[in-house]
Amino acid sequence: MKSPTLQQFGVVAALLLAPLATRAATFCVNTTTELQDALAVAQSNGANDVIRIKTGTYTYAFPFVQTMFVYETDEDFDIKLEGGWGGSGDACSRRFPSPASTVLDGGDEKSVLRMTGANTSTGDIIVEQLTVRRGAVNGEGGGMRLGGNFGSNGFNGSIVVERVYFDDNFAQEGGGLYARTNAGIRIRNSIFRGNHCETNACAADIAIFSLDNSAVRAVFSNNTVFGNVCSDDAGPACISGGVRVDGLGLGPRSALLNNAFALNDGNDLELPGGSQVDLWYNNIHVLAGTPATSIGNINFINPGFVAPILDDDFHLQPGSPLRNAGYDGFLIGLPAYSATDYAGIPRVQEERIDIGAHEFSERIFADGFD
Repeated sequence: MKSPTLQQFGVVAALLLAPLATRAATFCVNTTTELQDALAVAQSNGANDVIRIKTGTYTYAFPFVQTMFVYETDEDFDIKLEGGWGGSGDACSRRFPSPASTVLDGGDEKSVLRMTGANTSTGDIIVEQLTVRRGAVNGEGGGMRLGGNFGSNGFNGSIVVERVYFDDNFAQEGGGLYARTNAGIRIRNSIFRGNHCETNACAADIAIFSLDNSAVRAVFSNNTVFGNVCSDDAGPACISGGVRVDGLGLGPRSALLNNAFALNDGNDLELPGGSQVDLWYNNIHVLAGTPATSIGNINFINPGFVAPILDDDFHLQPGSPLRNAGYDGFLIGLPAYSATDYAGIPRVQEERIDIGAHEFSERIFADGFD
């Protein structure tokens, strides 16, 4: 056997001495067990991690746990969860655009996904292109619980949710999504449909802690929030079937842009006292609280979706009032909008961006026989 050369020793030494922040790990998973195993490795491997999930439906397989998939870290590394992958064998070599192609299903038995960081940890949590369905928990975040504690000694990583379908999840609070951080939150191009709650914020409960009210810390943009409902025995305690955005009375700024709210129980949106929220170009029917600014908002009970109840189809009809009704201008410190919509087609198909998760496209209505 040949002895190692000096060059080979040099490569090994360079790898061993490389800063931890430069290391990265990528996983390709195809089963429920593989996904949980990858999350367990990622939470303590000292690397920025990407977990690619192949298309299919992932149902709960662990009988004595409350949550299907768990990631809990005290490290300062980023993690990204990506749905929609395909490929032969163990490879993730190509990606399909539809969030509906990768489904994490709690079966009305367990919450689906909890990804949390320890106090003062700074790793970002990014989740994209998934369907999270039928999660259930007697607590917060039946679909997803992201972030950690918040306050002067809380979690300091950013949270990004992009192109996720939250469908028929249940929790006491934040049925679809429950997110907390001291840093930034960005939730875009997602659909919240038919989520339930016992107490409040059936679609999503979002909170940020910051003493800085000069920069926008939370952005909720181009989402569709439809038919989220309070449980029958919740009574008047359930203020909002839709979304709550909370700044804890400290004044950190949030922006809600181009969102389509429709047919939610109680209020579509709740802004607790002291929240500094810019509410621009949304379709919103019932609001609790007072935004810092309100520009270009509309109020249509029927937003003109194709078939939201029968087929869960939230594409826009040609005559929808949400078409070309959004804001695609400049937002200080943040991109105005994503490059693609929920379905993966380019944003701004016409002269102006649309309201909601889907950008209108004539191709949707083509029958193929012209």
